Amino acid sequence: MGKINLDYLIYKEFKELIKNFMGNKKFEISYGIEDEVILKNFVVYVEYKNREFKLLAQKSFSGDSGWDYKETDPDELIEKLESEFEKFKNKILEFDKVNKMSVEELKEEYFKKMGLKKSTE
Repeated sequence: MGKINLDYLIYKEFKELIKNFMGNKKFEISYGIEDEVILKNFVVYVEYKNREFKLLAQKSFSGDSGWDYKETDPDELIEKLESEFEKFKNKILEFDKVNKMSVEELKEEYFKKMGLKKSTE
């Protein structure tokens, strides 16, 4: 899929990006051609401030090969990846915010999060 800039992903709907990438592809399986997308895992590399981050959603399997066997649905896989992206995006934006704070702002934020009042001596 290649690298994608984080700012692009923040302002562009993530699901739309994945659907555009996947398109109407047909995947060949042992029983013939299926319209459904067959994915084992989905990886997106996000580029941000000259660093590369890997987001991954993997297909999971449950049960044995009998009647209770279940694979992760492709839509569920995309939802997992979306969820991973949201967590990642929030961490990056929080990191950027903290990175731009002065020492005094950082102290104030720390005391606020700890539920403590900063002494005014």
